[in-house]
Amino acid sequence: NDATLAAQHLYRVAQADKLAFLAESSHVKRLRNLDITKDIVFCLQEDVYDVIPVLENEILVKLQLEPVAS
Repeated sequence: NDATLAAQHLYRVAQADKLAFLAESSHVKRLRNLDITKDIVFCLQEDVYDVIPVLENEILVKLQLEPVAS
């Protein structure tokens, strides 16, 4: 659909320098004002960890994926 195509295009445009692409966004400006730019940079990393944390009963645990039937 159109939203998916637009999102894919934006990702391709921003992929080389995500921080620069997002620099003028209101959320990044607000976070920079809180002096947490290092957190923004950390969150923009890709494929750093091979786990996805989920919150269960107020505890972070590793997401357990169900095997896909073939």
